[in-house]
Amino acid sequence: MSCFSTGHGTLIGKETGKVLQFETRSKSCSVCDYHAEGPIPVHQCTRNWDGSSKAMEPDMAMSMLHKMKDSGHPVQIIHGDNDSTTSSSLKLEFPEIRKKDDKNHIKKGISKKLYTLATKWKELKSQSSVIPYLVRCFMYALAKANTSDDVHEGLSQIVPHIFGEHKLCSDDWCSFSRDSSNFRFKHLPNGQPLKEEGLRHALEEMVEMYKKRADQLVEMGSTQGNENFNFIVSSKAPKNRCYGRSRSLMHRVSAAVLQKNEGHTWINKVCQAATLSPGHYSSILGKRLDRNRLWQNTRQRLRKTKKRRLELKKRKSSEASLSTVREGTIYSENIELSSPMTDEENCIIPSRPTLKGTESFVHFDLETTGLERTSDIVQLSAVCGTAVMNKYVVPRKRMSLAASRVTGIRFSSNDNQMFCKGQRVETVNVHAALLDFIEFLKGFENPVLVGHNIISFDIPVLLHKLSEFHLLNEFLSTVHLCIDTLKLSRKLFKKEEVGNFRQQTLVSVLLKKEYSAHDALQDVLLLQELFMGVLNENLSKNDLYHINFKDLFSSFTPLVEKKCMSSTSARKLAQQGIRLCHLQIAQKRDSSSGVEIILRSASLSKKVASKICQYLKEE
Repeated sequence: MSCFSTGHGTLIGKETGKVLQFETRSKSCSVCDYHAEGPIPVHQCTRNWDGSSKAMEPDMAMSMLHKMKDSGHPVQIIHGDNDSTTSSSLKLEFPEIRKKDDKNHIKKGISKKLYTLATKWKELKSQSSVIPYLVRCFMYALAKANTSDDVHEGLSQIVPHIFGEHKLCSDDWCSFSRDSSNFRFKHLPNGQPLKEEGLRHALEEMVEMYKKRADQLVEMGSTQGNENFNFIVSSKAPKNRCYGRSRSLMHRVSAAVLQKNEGHTWINKVCQAATLSPGHYSSILGKRLDRNRLWQNTRQRLRKTKKRRLELKKRKSSEASLSTVREGTIYSENIELSSPMTDEENCIIPSRPTLKGTESFVHFDLETTGLERTSDIVQLSAVCGTAVMNKYVVPRKRMSLAASRVTGIRFSSNDNQMFCKGQRVETVNVHAALLDFIEFLKGFENPVLVGHNIISFDIPVLLHKLSEFHLLNEFLSTVHLCIDTLKLSRKLFKKEEVGNFRQQTLVSVLLKKEYSAHDALQDVLLLQELFMGVLNENLSKNDLYHINFKDLFSSFTPLVEKKCMSSTSARKLAQQGIRLCHLQIAQKRDSSSGVEIILRSASLSKKVASKICQYLKEE
């Protein structure tokens, strides 16, 4: 491994995992540089390299192999990646050495080639597990091969297998011959074989490329030990500091070799060899670190650990795909130099809301001039803890007799006065009331509106008035979630237990209290007691609704009418703030699986995704 002016290389045994030889290279020496204009004194010069940094690796490899040969232990096989010309350089002096590939680099190379093909052949991207499955097929064929003929045979089975031809398949990895009638591909789209002939031709070319290197793919090794050693060195000689101008680099790499070969107790052994007494704390810490390393190595080999690692990798890949579809292209080469991004490209598709534990539950209620969603507000009340807001509002429409009779509110337009249950009350205009309500909400951290039947009535009325006075954006930037206690109580209780789900009845049955309903202030005070005392015990993220739920839900009406999705599916999407245009954006960002990814985040099935995609294509 080289870094500009210094580099180090290691030769690690395949079976033992220990460092057999190591070398360092440096382009500079502090003593030589200091005495550059005068006579240079005798010293241990650290400058041992004048070539380029990239040429350090072949030179160190050559030196280490010579040392192994001189010590009577010549190397027969080396395992390494294909990122340098080291193996080509060795053939001149060590023609007897055979080069074998590193299985980890081969796996990464196969995966990279498949993802490159996926940009052209969407069948590889139609399901997130397709490419990992193909990589496993390649690696299994190479892992069980003992000769180059085995490599040819194993690789020849892969392409026909994934395209539904099983004549060449062996029983140890394909179950088609054991139960052909019920055979389905677990990781291919819809359990069916791939069909694109162009993709098949590209995969066959890829297989032939690896067949030509069959000799190097037999009994592959791993360079993970070298990577682990480089990590140890980086902790002792970080790349952002230069130790190559003195003997410090050699000492630090030597310390890394001791830690790799002897474990963390190497300090104790060095002290004993130097007739020094190791520190008590150093001895205890070294033994503890070695025990932890042994436990980690043992644990990583367990089947359940490997399974867990694959699950985490799959989850991470799924989360990355979801983020890409939701956020679009955020980072890419020269993205700032490209044409300005449209609003659609900048749009972030909402994610499912969750409870973080920092929410402030603001209970609110409205009284109106009628039951229409365009009715005027005559009373607006809210409460959060001990903070209370109550405003009587001058209506601009005539109040219906039924509403006046239920609420006890009467407004006299002749003298511009309002009475509640016979008592005169102070009033404000609707614009002032809405502004006061927004300021009231801003006084709390993460406010969430809580009300009884607010999704169907109170919030639509409120949003209509906010939009009319151009206050909707300010309101939505303050609060975007709500909880409907009517829906919550229906989830928690059976009708036989409470009689009905009116708030007055729930308060009577659950709190054993009686009060006069349809007074917004009394309603919110008792609702807070009901919610905080009883209803919030089993509150979950499924009880959260986007504040604009009704409008979001109505955007899916064309899909519901054409039976491309059910009302329940539309409700789940609207609940987390998704509307139809968001699905259109998701399809544009990823035409093969964008809609499916968004629906999966809302716990909806693939069947719904296929119907929606068909509808969007027709539109």
